[in-house]
Formats: sequence, C-alpha cells, structure tokens
Amino acid sequence: MTWRRAAAGTGALAIAAALLGMGAGSDVEAGRAEATAASLDVDPEEVERLRALGYVDVVAQDIAETPDGVGIHQAARVESGLNYFTNAYRCESRLISNAGDVLRTWRYEPCWKWVNSVLLPDGGVLALHYFPDDEGSAQSAAAARWLLRFDAETRLVWKRQLPVHHDVEVTPDGRIATLTYRHRRLPRVNRKHLVRDDYVTLLDADGALVEEFSIAGVLNAARDRYLFERVKIRKKNGQKEIDLLHTNSLEWMRDPELAARDPLYALTNVVVCMRHQNRVVVIDAEKKQLVWTWGFGELSGPHDASVLPNGNFLIFDNGLGRRWSRVIEVDPKSREIVWSYAAPEPKEFFTDQRGAAQRLGNGNTLVTNSQSGVAFEVTREGETVWNYRNPSRTADGRRTIIVRMRRVLEAAGEGAQYSRSD
Repeated sequence: MTWRRAAAGTGALAIAAALLGMGAGSDVEAGRAEATAASLDVDPEEVERLRALGYVDVVAQDIAETPDGVGIHQAARVESGLNYFTNAYRCESRLISNAGDVLRTWRYEPCWKWVNSVLLPDGGVLALHYFPDDEGSAQSAAAARWLLRFDAETRLVWKRQLPVHHDVEVTPDGRIATLTYRHRRLPRVNRKHLVRDDYVTLLDADGALVEEFSIAGVLNAARDRYLFERVKIRKKNGQKEIDLLHTNSLEWMRDPELAARDPLYALTNVVVCMRHQNRVVVIDAEKKQLVWTWGFGELSGPHDASVLPNGNFLIFDNGLGRRWSRVIEVDPKSREIVWSYAAPEPKEFFTDQRGAAQRLGNGNTLVTNSQSGVAFEVTREGETVWNYRNPSRTADGRRTIIVRMRRVLEAAGEGAQYSRSD
C-alpha cells in the first residue's frame, strides 16, 4: 500500500530591527527575553516555569464526564481518509477510521515511551523509541534512544541507537531525516555551561548515517540576521545545561512548483520549528545556511511547522505564558498571519506541550490538542465538524495524550503524493 497526506506580524519586525544593534555578551544578548515577553503580552516567569516542566504523557484533568472516541462527525463536511497518531505512554501508534475504529496498531516493548512516530508511504512506521536505564546520567539518557522501523504488517525491520527526539520523516530522495541532539560549548550563548544542541541527521533507508549538521551552528554563523533568545540554565540527568533550541519538528521542502517560484522553497531547504527560540526557520541543508526566520514577537513555544501547497506556513502556536493556544497560517513573503484558529473562549484550547495542525484537502484543519488527548477538525470559519478523544488509558484510568495526529489516504497504484503523513 502507498500512503499520501490528505492535504492539501509586522510589529515584531521593528523590535527585531532594534535588537540587531546589540552586541553579544557572556550569555545570550541582554534584554531579549524581556522584549519578547512584552511584545507577546505574556508572563515571562510563567513561560520559564512551563519550559522547565518535564513532558507528561497522560491527561491531567478529570475525564469522567467526557466520552471516548469520536464525539462529532459531520461526515459530509469532514475530509475523508484515515487517522494516524502516537500514544507516547503506551509505546504504540494507531491507524483509525474517521468513525474511530482501530485498523492497525504498531507497538514495541520494553519501552518507556515513544517520543513520536510517522507513517511511511509503504505503510510501515518509523518510531522514536526511549527506554532509559536506572543510571540517569546525560550519557545513559542519550544512549537510551532508538530509531525503529516497522513494516506495514507491524513487524520490526531494524532498530538503530541514536539520540533521536521529536520528529522524523522521509525526504523526497528517500533518505530518513530526523532530529538528534548532543551537548557542546557555545561561548556566544554561555562560556561556562553546556548547550544542548539539536542536529538535522540524515540516514539511508537502512538507518546508516549519511550526514548531519548543527542547527545552533547554522544560527550562530548568521550573526547579522539571528539573535538567540535567552534560555535559563536547568539541571537534567545530573548536569547543568541550556536547552537552547528545543527543536520539535522538521519538514523537507518537496514541491518542485514552489521551488521554481521562489528560492525559499528550494528542494535543498528544510523547515524547523524551535520551541525555546519561538521561531520557525528555513535552512539550506546543502550550504548549511539560514534562509528565512520568523516568529519573534509573534510565537510563544510553537510546534509543528509545515508548508502548505500555496507556499504559506501552518504553525501550532502553543501560547506559553499567554495560556491559550492557536493555529496560524503565515505568508512567509509578507510575514503576515493570514488565517488563525483559536477557541471561542481562548483558554478552553491550550496545550503547553506538543500540539499539531494539518491543513486538509477540503480546506479544513486537523488540530491536535495534545495535553487533552483530543484531536478535532475545524472549518476555515472555526466550526468543529469532527473530534476524537483518545480512549487509551493508563492502569489507573487516566487518558493518554496524543502526540500528533495526521489524516492520510490510501492510494492505489504508483505516483501517489507523499508529504509527511506523520
């Protein structure tokens, strides 16, 4: 089987321009975090508190009154297809119908959690697997991460030990692109403490390393165009570190028509989203150069940036410190938000961790409210026409979160379009 995806502020610029004249001190440029908080009307202390929290894998609130499975299904207004998502706590991924029927499940034990997983064009799965030991050191935590590949019949094909996190996909030329991390010195950020740096890592189809590059290194080289946000020092796995970027999604440019229209969409470019930098950036993976950046003064703790067929970017803006989330569509050329979704009562839709959005072929948007264990489809006018509450529970009855949901189509024959059906 072959799968394809069912697809498809200017005020901050003045602040950024003013800051470009500032020099780099012993830490990140002074005043940056304060300026960001002011422009977003957020509480900077609340932002830091939420950043410091470890990821949770179960829903915190009482769910006794909310039913499991599909609650709303206006079939005529819902994009057809199937839904793929990851249950982190259960170390599994599921493929379900729009009616909520489970069609297939991929799982692997022993395991603590699956950080994420993606459905592949051949019906298989790539999963980011984490099973830490009791040592609890930074070295053992990195060694406890694995990339797993399964076939369409849910059998394990191979596993590779890599410090993977957050995202993985297949590039247009058939390689595997994933996010990895390692600790390094970055004097521009801090001369004393280690920075946890994120890398774009490319593997062949069998999981062998092809190449990798540092995201912080690319940004650090673009001193005339990029200033790092301040991120506080934290202690994790027995050592002090600065989780400078917290990159959480990557997507390779793959549309030849867009590439012919503008160099921003060149097929050598990759889009990455960074929670702790409040940015989405485009990097030329061949030249290792920064191409485009946006988000300062607009985003707060964002996730899951993707490129739409019209060339705009779809971004899940968590709203750390604001305490309500939204999904936005940004024109990268005008740098303006051209569409957004937030709940009628904004604080009813908020996830401080994870979160995802996918533009569907009928113009609707599939939204993952991760920390509530809920996914829902909304029209451009903001009406909910489909929703799903995760029925997966822990032993004590708590609902597990949904890492990210994607609507996918099964397409017969060759030539099916594929773009991040994760």
